[in-house]
Amino acid sequence: MTVSTDRTRPRAVVVRAADPRAGVRAALTEIVASVSSAVRPRVCVAVGIGSAAFVSPEVVAEALSVLAEAGMVPPVVHVVIPVRDRDAGWDLESLCVRHGLAPAGLVDAWDVVEPAAVDDAHVIQGRPVPTDWQQADVRVVFAPCATDAIDGQALVLDVLRALVPTIAGADPIDLVTDVLQTMPPDLSVLDATVTSGGPAGTSVRRPFATDTLVAASSAILADIVGATMLGADPLRSPLMSSVVDLMGMPQDFDIQGELTRFAGVDYPPEPLLRATRAGSASVAVNRVVSAALADEGVTTSGDDVVMALLRQALRPLVATSAASPTTPAALAWTGASAASVAAYARAWQTTFSKDSVPRRRASLGLDLARYRAGDYEASVTDLRPLLRLIEELPVDSDGLRWMHVDGAVVFEASRTVEAAYDDWIARVDVAKAISLMADYLGGRTVVVARDGEGRTVRQAERNIYLPQPNYIAFSGGDVIDVCKLSVVRHRARDCSIWWRTVRSPNRSAVHDDGTVEFADAGDGRTRVVVRGRQQFTLPEAMRAVDLDLVPDVRDSLTQDAYRRFFLTTLDNFEARFEGRDFAIGHDPDGELSTKGLSRLAKVAASSLTELLASTPGGASDPAVRVRVDDAGFTHVTGTRR
Repeated sequence: MTVSTDRTRPRAVVVRAADPRAGVRAALTEIVASVSSAVRPRVCVAVGIGSAAFVSPEVVAEALSVLAEAGMVPPVVHVVIPVRDRDAGWDLESLCVRHGLAPAGLVDAWDVVEPAAVDDAHVIQGRPVPTDWQQADVRVVFAPCATDAIDGQALVLDVLRALVPTIAGADPIDLVTDVLQTMPPDLSVLDATVTSGGPAGTSVRRPFATDTLVAASSAILADIVGATMLGADPLRSPLMSSVVDLMGMPQDFDIQGELTRFAGVDYPPEPLLRATRAGSASVAVNRVVSAALADEGVTTSGDDVVMALLRQALRPLVATSAASPTTPAALAWTGASAASVAAYARAWQTTFSKDSVPRRRASLGLDLARYRAGDYEASVTDLRPLLRLIEELPVDSDGLRWMHVDGAVVFEASRTVEAAYDDWIARVDVAKAISLMADYLGGRTVVVARDGEGRTVRQAERNIYLPQPNYIAFSGGDVIDVCKLSVVRHRARDCSIWWRTVRSPNRSAVHDDGTVEFADAGDGRTRVVVRGRQQFTLPEAMRAVDLDLVPDVRDSLTQDAYRRFFLTTLDNFEARFEGRDFAIGHDPDGELSTKGLSRLAKVAASSLTELLASTPGGASDPAVRVRVDDAGFTHVTGTRR
């Protein structure tokens, strides 16, 4: 059952009314009236309630009456608490006290969950998801209307982001797209009777009477409408742009009502959004900054030193009047500073301490229904002509050859290993070759087709790697995040996988296409060949330096980067064959913690200790002492020379 009988044509009804109850009834009746069923449906209602932005109880009460009149009565109302508020210490009980809500009939959406029964393309597979939401015939979500210091606006998608309990190592955006792809809301209601505006409306409530209700059969359409009335570009929101990039804009939609901009609502200034988004590439940093902005709940978020300092710096700024000319600038400066510290911390880990980098969990990031067999086969036909260009180039002592082609690098790296072919392919699955490469942090693989022997012949995968080359992390380089279609060839004495990139969720790659081949080299040996085309997006700081003007420097850097990466990759293949561990990073933990900075400080301290120990008068000198305190800060004392 669905709320709209025509799901191919999303609808949104916008009602302007000073009376919230009249507005709710007018907005919902238009869509709910299309529901018809011979049986009483199972209904799940989820309502977004945060410390500063929340759906009006009056709106929810009237909406439940409208649903009941249509034969849809939810047993309870699920309260969705934003993760930023959970991290700051808020829970259902404290929120009810804050907003004067009666707790009867309300349950925390995270309290009754069960493993999600969805396919293996989704990171929520087997993970806790609210039971009632999964089992419902009709799903209804209510969202407040607020501005946000990172996303710009927090509307329906923001509530869906917090509906599913967090998954360690996963981007919350993947949780939103998984819900939209597998168990989307049938009805999305945006309560804009009062909008919390200003630089950070989700953290500090600044109420503006906007007297508007939006009811939509599409959550994406509801947010487009809401953002438009806030006077914003809907796709400037990182959350919205990521969702639309994967799922596309609603097609042939119908909007009833006017989208006049809300008068008087202050939207976050662009300098602030740019500063906060610079740090939001890290999910952990995003959570930390969001929690620092929010009011501390009844249950505290702990005694984390860094969190306390951030809260001390940020809270006075967001609590200051939005009319203050210095507030946006101070917030932007603070956000930029936090982003810089976080970026440097990530760069240090990427370059000097790869085992301290948390691994990633991710959804596939593709809609497989859009692709046919020919799309997978194009992995071979598109790449093969390019690889012909390098076949006659000389191979260096490391088994590497490469050339520049239209801004990309076309390359080949090879090695002959002392392992019989049958033994090699029994231990090293060519279909998993991409996940065995250097600096692999995580991802997801979905087998699309198998042959008669059960071997993979077509698959889709998402791969996440450290920035390449690693040192560009110090210039703002992001992880490589790419979604690929692959074909796998199995022949008598050789096998191969061919892949092409069809999407890069963070736009880190233009091309990352390639092939890995294992072939019987005779005499108990196996030939391993990696070839491909790569073109990664450089950070702005490096794009400003046009290395094409100094080809000798450019080629030297390219040679070094590819030699390092593919020698390590070939080493990884051999390690897999021999059963040795080679993976980088560590399993992610789900705690909100800035203690990662403390861990990083300890790594730096260890490196510093080794450095001092290797120099005259170093750490081995009793006059030199290195100590890491409880806050994670490193102290070095000694005699002045």
